[in-house]
Amino acid sequence: MTSESRKKIVIMGGGPAGVFCACSLVELGYHVTLITRPRPFPAWEGLSERPCTSLRHFGFNETLDSIGPMVVRFAHWNGQSIAQNREYIVDRRKFDRALLQDAENKGVEVIEGRVDRVEREKENWIISYTGPDGGMACHADFLVEARGRESKIGRQLAAGEGEFATGPATSALLKSYDVSSDFDAMTSVASFPDGWAWYLRDGKGTAILQIFVNSEKGELPPKTGLEEYFSELCQQLPEAGDWLRGASPRDDGVSVRAAAANKTTPVGGSDYLVVGDGSLALDPLS
Repeated sequence: MTSESRKKIVIMGGGPAGVFCACSLVELGYHVTLITRPRPFPAWEGLSERPCTSLRHFGFNETLDSIGPMVVRFAHWNGQSIAQNREYIVDRRKFDRALLQDAENKGVEVIEGRVDRVEREKENWIISYTGPDGGMACHADFLVEARGRESKIGRQLAAGEGEFATGPATSALLKSYDVSSDFDAMTSVASFPDGWAWYLRDGKGTAILQIFVNSEKGELPPKTGLEEYFSELCQQLPEAGDWLRGASPRDDGVSVRAAAANKTTPVGGSDYLVVGDGSLALDPLS
């Protein structure tokens, strides 16, 4: 083993970008620790065939087994309704757990924890995180930032202005429903004046409605007002009546997350790298 391969590498973030990076580095002979926290809210996405091909090629068998059925996506866009494209239904919490299992199977050390602070010293990095047993810290010779929208390393190390860019502030509001398991799996997208929506049924009794809206000017209400706000958006969405006919809302409420794309430069240096999921985008609409 060379002195280079003895370097300890820590990857922050356990999505596709972080896991693929970790597994590739292990194949090169590096010791890799991946720190990630479980997704705290329900999340569902569509997956196109291209990422599935990559998963098969690299032997991510647990992840492949976690993917739901392939369906035709129906699009209601600009006054037209057509069957357009196909996608696999993905429960991201199940998918993410399978990704981490594949990573462990390939030799990656996986730590469940929330990164609290990252400090750069002369010769290494100190990563402080909160895990199941409380506050912990580890050292790294090389750091990989793979936390997506939570990524801060590139911004902190940027040399000047204009090196961090973000798309329009967009928020995704998601609500879960119970439907008859007799209903076939399907997905559908539709536009409306204030944004667009994605609906799915998994064929096993779960339905999800996810509505994307511009939140650049702080239009989102506080958490206590999300249910009412979501209902108002549904009233603007003609397709919602058909989608939700016979559906019963679950009691887990409305979850909300940021959905804007970010670009950070610099993306790497002698002791760090910033990676993202763009090359393995799950959502075919990305």
